[in-house]
Amino acid sequence: MSPSCNATVTTALEHEHRSVDTVVEAISTIADDLEQGRRIDPSLPHEVVFFLRVFADQCQTAKEDSLLFPALEAKCMSPATCLIEGLKNDHERASWLTLELLKAADSYAAGHASARTPLARTLRDLAALYREHIWKEDYLILPLAEKVLAQEEQEMLSRAFQGVETAISSDDVASRIAKHAQRCQCHVGEVFS
Repeated sequence: MSPSCNATVTTALEHEHRSVDTVVEAISTIADDLEQGRRIDPSLPHEVVFFLRVFADQCQTAKEDSLLFPALEAKCMSPATCLIEGLKNDHERASWLTLELLKAADSYAAGHASARTPLARTLRDLAALYREHIWKEDYLILPLAEKVLAQEEQEMLSRAFQGVETAISSDDVASRIAKHAQRCQCHVGEVFS
């Protein structure tokens, strides 16, 4: 979420992306453990779903899809709008993968041994999607926003972003997942087949 009222829209989104990076690393670690036959805390994938639904979908995606992207589309020509459409498609794919993750997580938590593979695969797909998506935003969209949006427009967007944000800060959500990942790391050397 926005680090301060005076932060630019791009700075606020970059800060949020670092929180997403933390979760993506935890997602990759969980997938590693599953692929190596390790048992994971069944609540961990549900924590990822929590993050993806609350922060990524309800907060960040909502700000981008309803505020930032329309502002950019109003100022940009075809190549940028094609990129924005691709990012919107990424958001839809992330929502679909989050539903798949929830199904796989529920199955894993219920003790179904066959859930390990789809759970790991969905986690890998989510990690790859978010890494690519964040790269496109950090290196293509945010510089574009800095270039084409006037200071007044950025300030208006920043205020609108704050209206979208929930009471849960991105740092709190990311640290909640990171704590679970650290707790699970104590079992890295043990395989619970």
